[in-house]
This record gives sequence, structure tokens and C-alpha cells, in this order.
Amino acid sequence: MKRLLLIFGAALLLVSSCASPESDADPPNPTTSATTASSTTSSTPITTEGPAEVIESGTWLVGTDILPGTYKFDGSTDSCYWSRLSGFGGTLDEIISNDRPRGQSFVTIEASDKGFKTSGCGQWTRVDDASPEVESSVVVSSVATTTAPDPAPVATGPTFVKCWENNAALMSDGSISVDTVNCHMEEQDPGQVAIADGGTCPAYLCGYGTNDQGQRNPSSGEIQTLHGCQDGYINDPELCGAVAWVETHQY
Repeated sequence: MKRLLLIFGAALLLVSSCASPESDADPPNPTTSATTASSTTSSTPITTEGPAEVIESGTWLVGTDILPGTYKFDGSTDSCYWSRLSGFGGTLDEIISNDRPRGQSFVTIEASDKGFKTSGCGQWTRVDDASPEVESSVVVSSVATTTAPDPAPVATGPTFVKCWENNAALMSDGSISVDTVNCHMEEQDPGQVAIADGGTCPAYLCGYGTNDQGQRNPSSGEIQTLHGCQDGYINDPELCGAVAWVETHQY
């Protein structure tokens, strides 16, 4: 029994001598491994259903790929081309209108158009047809646009109506004028031509003098024209109006 106690005591002494002097110290902190997740942004464009309001280069179906309406090109390139199409056979007859714009430009795509083709323009952006910049713009097309001729100048004076004697012509204001272009006739013998106003002017040009009020007397042609209007064989309202004063003239 005494021997067993000695063996047990020796064993305890051995265990005590093998223990580490640092066994009572705090254990070291564990190494922490941090993993940072990388975020990836997708560049895939968002696709919306229905016709687009922004047009890129290509050939597009109106009403299916793109909406009809007025579109704006910002003029950022010099190689822009567009054409409105009535079909897709590739013939010139199917081009409704086209252009190569320089600078900012607008084009109106009608709902009746079949397609729209564009290249080198970047983007066409749909705009409000009633916006001031659209209303003030002019869309020029090498096919669809025609230039109206300048209007005829408006006459500023009396116009030729008909010839009377010799080179005398009745004008639209009732006056008598020399007209050697429309009324080229043989001249009368000066001795047979009535002279008025002190002999300064032939009667067929100046009428037959003036009355006491200083109003010129009508010529024989004006008197005959008045009779024709009254009898109904002259029915030109403008001509009859020009000689109406003869009826009330006081000699």
C-alpha cells in the first residue's frame, strides 16, 4: 500500500514538471479572413416593348419598330443620310423623300410610311410636333420638296383694255393712252383730227376740252362705250364702270 502511494505521488510530480509556464496566458486571437465581394454592373440595354422613339442607324418598320412623328437630328455628324420609304424593294420609286442634312435637322415620318432608313446620323430623337423649334424649322428633302415659282408681279397702274383710233388705247381706269404696240394703226391726216385744249393735244388722246368746272370732257370713244354698256352689247363690268361718269358729265 505504501508503495502504491509513492508511485502515485511520483506521477503527480512528473505531470506538474511537464506543464508549460505559459499555460495560464490568454490564447492568441484567431486570424480573421475578410472576403470583399465585387459588384458587377451589367451593360445590357433595357428593352422596352412597343415602337421606339429614338432611332439608330438601320432600316425600320414604321408603327412596329419606330413610332411615326417628327424626329430631330442634332447635327453632330457630316455623314448623315435618311429616307422615308413606301416599300422595301430597294427601288427609287419607293423613296418618298430623302436628304443628307448638314447641321440640326428635322424629319416628319408619317403613319402611312412603310419604313425609315438612316445611317451616319447617330440618333434621331422624337420631339413634339408643336414645339417652337419644330414649327420654326424647315425640313428640306431632295425628293419631296418643290419650290413654288415667284408670283407674277402685281400691276401698279392702269392696264390695256382695247384700241380706239390710231395708236390710242383705252385703259382700265377709263383714260386714253398712246399705245404703239397693241394699237399700231395708220395715222390720220392731222388736218382731220379735232384739236382740244387750245390746240396742244389731239382730241383722241386728251378728250374734247374741259367744262366750266374744269372737268375734262369725254372722248367720242368713251361716249360710245357708255352707249354700248347701256344698250347691253358691252357687258364688261370693269369697262362699263370706267365710263360711268360720262352719263352725269355736264358740258
